[in-house]
Amino acid sequence: MESFFHSFDMVSMDKETMQSALRYTKQGAITCIRILKSCLPYIRFVLGKKFIGLYTAALSLVLCMILAWQVEGRRAEFHCAAVAGVCACCWIFEVLPLPITALLPAILLPILDVVSAKTIATKYFSDTIFVFVGGFVMALAMQKWGLHKRIALGLVRIIGVKPRMLLFGVMFAVWFLSMWMSNTATAMAMLPSALAIIENLEEDVEPARIKKFSLGLFLGIAFAAGIGGIATTIGTPPNLVLLKVFDEQFPNAENVMTFSKWFVFGLPTALIFFIICYAFFAIFYCPWRNSINIEKSVIRQQYHALGDMKLEEKLVAIVFVVLAICWMTIGGLNLFLFEIPGWKEIFPGGDKSDQIKDGTVALIAAVLMFCIPSTRKVTRRENGVETEVRDMLMDWETMRGMPWDLVLLFGGGFALAAGFTASGLDSYMADGLKSFEDWPIFVFVAIIAVVSATITSFSSNTATANMLLPAMASLATGINVHPLLVMIPCALSCSFAFMFPYSTPPNVIVFGSGRLRMTDMMLAGFFMNIIGLIVTMTVTFTLVPLVWGFNPFDSSVPSGWTSN
Repeated sequence: MESFFHSFDMVSMDKETMQSALRYTKQGAITCIRILKSCLPYIRFVLGKKFIGLYTAALSLVLCMILAWQVEGRRAEFHCAAVAGVCACCWIFEVLPLPITALLPAILLPILDVVSAKTIATKYFSDTIFVFVGGFVMALAMQKWGLHKRIALGLVRIIGVKPRMLLFGVMFAVWFLSMWMSNTATAMAMLPSALAIIENLEEDVEPARIKKFSLGLFLGIAFAAGIGGIATTIGTPPNLVLLKVFDEQFPNAENVMTFSKWFVFGLPTALIFFIICYAFFAIFYCPWRNSINIEKSVIRQQYHALGDMKLEEKLVAIVFVVLAICWMTIGGLNLFLFEIPGWKEIFPGGDKSDQIKDGTVALIAAVLMFCIPSTRKVTRRENGVETEVRDMLMDWETMRGMPWDLVLLFGGGFALAAGFTASGLDSYMADGLKSFEDWPIFVFVAIIAVVSATITSFSSNTATANMLLPAMASLATGINVHPLLVMIPCALSCSFAFMFPYSTPPNVIVFGSGRLRMTDMMLAGFFMNIIGLIVTMTVTFTLVPLVWGFNPFDSSVPSGWTSN
């Protein structure tokens, strides 16, 4: 009996032990799951693109520092390369916000003894950045008084409301406005009108019948905004980066990259690309049969809702037109048949190439907007007392919409370009690139365009231009070809970000309407990228040599352009 009870006790103890073990195992599993959940953000970070960016940035920094120590007499060059590598990795993988990354050259270049802090600080507010600031003040003033909507709806109303004509009207309005305004603001201005048109159609027509037209309309808005910016120096950030990098790398090239010369080149280029883009959407996205009817009343109601053109709109339009004319004629305008002399020569010192520049004109227009009073009165609080004052065409509250992040991004790129020159990295790269001298120039330019368009699909077009254009300037010097032959196709290709929603703000805006799928944008964007590359190659070997006067197949860096 004793043995029986003993064995029974043993079984009871085993059951208790097993239950206790199971309980502890369950608690341990729950604890492990909680720990894993708390570690998930860190795991995602380690496996995400930010960690990859940090790793590649650190690797680039270490590698360049080792080379600076190993290669005698090249310390400054490799220190600058280290900064460029860190910035490139942080821009591509978005390790930090893009404008914060743009501040890294101001920190690292002086620390590594490449450029002094005093010199590098001036690059963050240059003449080119003043062009951007002045142009954006005009754009904000147009938005404040609704002039951009009046222009957009007026063009659509004049052109017509048949599907193909409506598509043309909407795309043309966006294309034209994006020459002078932010691409983002242009797309935002037109999107509500496009949505109203489609919603009105859906009340009378089956959604399946207008689906393709709807896709074409929204994609056309996004793509036309990117194409129109090519026409002017202020239309898209890569153009401004090109101007500044060109001035940095070729300081003795007088009156080469001016607003007027770029406009003579950029307008036909943008127009050709726009016509092809419109034809693509008209053929593949507009119905040939069973044409859909669009009520004129939709456009008419939106236009009449704006009321009569206000005095403020007229004043902004006048300043805008005068600014554009002054930009075009500041250094003279060559129209092939005759030449208009530049107006800046009437001022003391105006005959000097860098005395009065596009930035000066932009700032004059911007300041004027803050000085011209409007008919509207607003209440402002000053010293604790509310007073009624007359509003100006532009005020600081509206000025808060200025994208200062882009100003920093421009500055970071210009600072890097200055580092390339000061350290001698541009010359060092040029010597190393002489092996490409025997390549056919057409093939070489095609590779540059493809690489630029590919990178800008996954990165900010401003960041891409900041990374590539200084290298293109060095490349041109190294293989002794005309700099514009490699820099212009690079800058143009940086604006061809059509494939993905995150590639450019207009893409994000139209994608956010909920009317598009990712595959819709990727398919149309792929064809637009191909067309863009063909247009780029065509104008590079025809229009660029015609405007700037050189033979593309037998060119070299003009004597006296470089500082050496």
